[in-house]
Amino acid sequence: KIITRMQWAMKFSGANGCGFAGQLGPILERRHGFAMKAPFFNGIPGTIFGIDNTISFLARQAEKKPFELSVAVLGGGEIGAILLKHFTTRGYGIHLVNMTFKRHGGVVLSNPDEAKQQLKAADYVINLLPSGDIFLQSGVPELLASQTTVIDFGRPGIPKDQVKVKVVQGNRVQRTRMKFLGALPAGWQRDRFPACSISSILATNFGVMEQNVTRFCDAASNFAFHTALSSPPTQPLHARCSQGLKNIYANIILEDLYSLQDSTTS
Repeated sequence: KIITRMQWAMKFSGANGCGFAGQLGPILERRHGFAMKAPFFNGIPGTIFGIDNTISFLARQAEKKPFELSVAVLGGGEIGAILLKHFTTRGYGIHLVNMTFKRHGGVVLSNPDEAKQQLKAADYVINLLPSGDIFLQSGVPELLASQTTVIDFGRPGIPKDQVKVKVVQGNRVQRTRMKFLGALPAGWQRDRFPACSISSILATNFGVMEQNVTRFCDAASNFAFHTALSSPPTQPLHARCSQGLKNIYANIILEDLYSLQDSTTS
């Protein structure tokens, strides 16, 4: 039924592709044998890009190199395993904080003593738990050090006034002059995209269908996508013009590059 509805929505809207948020793509593949191939796209690479670009931005702000930073991941399942491999490749110290989901709702730390050591040393904690309320009840906030920044992917998010550390949203990305046509729910701004949508946007607009998440993140950056944290709500005209010219130049170079790759493989 999900696929039928998505096919109808694509036909009705004239869309060229459809992205599946969160871990819905892998679930459809494993449980229902539905392959994630064009025009349907797995949203996980886009989510990884949102995390990768957010941490890169925060690291630049702190003037730190990857090997100087420690990252802890809460929850995430398959995404957590992908993050472990990806950030190890990038040079970060990364740990998966194991969580146990309780039968009647909520989560607890699987190994509180181990988690205490992991979280105490973490510069960045990636929250992949389902909601901010679950995060607050997990026992994690009490273990965070004052220097920690939480990159939140929960919906609804973590109430910032109820935690002692800095909390930022990691699931919003931007590209200058690119906007959604209509209004988005839950207070999303038209020029900010859910990170999981980048997989389908790159594929349908720029022909990038990269399965390797590290190369996918690099391609998204090369096409001038970036975390919404790195841009103020408004920019002066000269800055917008400059970024627009950079985007045009990036598109020309990278479209030529992918055309060349296609011609050499065909």
